[in-house]
Amino acid sequence: MARINNRFSFFRCRYDFELSEGKIYLFWREKFWKGVFVCESADETFRLYEHKGLNYSVFQNNRQIAAFNKNRVKIGKGDRYEIRLNDDANLIIVICLALTVDASENEDDAATVTVDFGKIGPEDRPFDESWEPS
Repeated sequence: MARINNRFSFFRCRYDFELSEGKIYLFWREKFWKGVFVCESADETFRLYEHKGLNYSVFQNNRQIAAFNKNRVKIGKGDRYEIRLNDDANLIIVICLALTVDASENEDDAATVTVDFGKIGPEDRPFDESWEPS
């Protein structure tokens, strides 16, 4: 359904999402310290925000369309994400966002048991605990 290709960059993660229908989305980290990522095609733009702890939110046109969080305790190389999204959200793009962030931030982690405390630095916007998919 989609292919995620890594594009070389010295300072920022950059990826292409090639969807089976022919659309291509460009993905990059816009703000390193605040954990803001952008994913855009010719038609639409998504913003992924990394929040304090293990929470992430996805916005399209300044409207939240999805949120996901990551497991705190990991055994081996397996991360687990809980994804919630609106009925009209682009499921493939949201999954690509979660997989790409996981791969770019945890690619060499081979520990047996890992406890992840998540993001502790500044955030661009706070996580909305009250958000529910529509």
